Amino acid sequence: MRAVLTLAAAIAAAAGCAAPPAQAQTESPERSYRMMQDLARCFVRGEPTKARALLAMQPETEETKKMFQAAISRRDGCMNASGKLSMRQASFRGVVAERLYLDTYSDPPADLPVSDAPFTGSGNSRLASYDVTLCVAQRDPFGADRFVRSPLRSPEEKAALSRIIPVIAGCTPKGAQIGFDRAMLHGLLAEALFKSRSGSAAPAQAGTQ
Repeated sequence: MRAVLTLAAAIAAAAGCAAPPAQAQTESPERSYRMMQDLARCFVRGEPTKARALLAMQPETEETKKMFQAAISRRDGCMNASGKLSMRQASFRGVVAERLYLDTYSDPPADLPVSDAPFTGSGNSRLASYDVTLCVAQRDPFGADRFVRSPLRSPEEKAALSRIIPVIAGCTPKGAQIGFDRAMLHGLLAEALFKSRSGSAAPAQAGTQ
């Protein structure tokens, strides 16, 4: 129980004080996030094949960096010219995943009991956050979907988070270093759900995460 409470506090604190995933000059954090979502919507709907290819690549590689830079360099027509937007590669991947998932799956998965099926991750410590959220999406797809569909910092999001916090804790290996705020969690869970529901992620395997 203590681990669950600690994890919940960490995510809540990150949501309240961490810098937003994108910073726009003269724009509020909420407006910055909406601008980033608008850019992702434009990219996903304008270049859906490339959006899917981005999620098929391993995160934080030179290949994904090049695609990210190409995508944001061709953003003319996708953003209001009055704002200047900068973002991290992982943040862009997250909002692209969120948009692609919501555009592809209009209905949530069935609300089934939370599974405790064993899960084996990638074994790559740099991908711990992706492994943990894939585990969550496979053990509680309805809860993960509910969180992704809820507006950022809303009462609905808070309720969804309370459901999946124990699942996140159960999917996190001892000693693992994971870090994400609520905005990042939206993207991570969206990518995990998209891969699980599209069959592009391996199902939970024997072993432990």
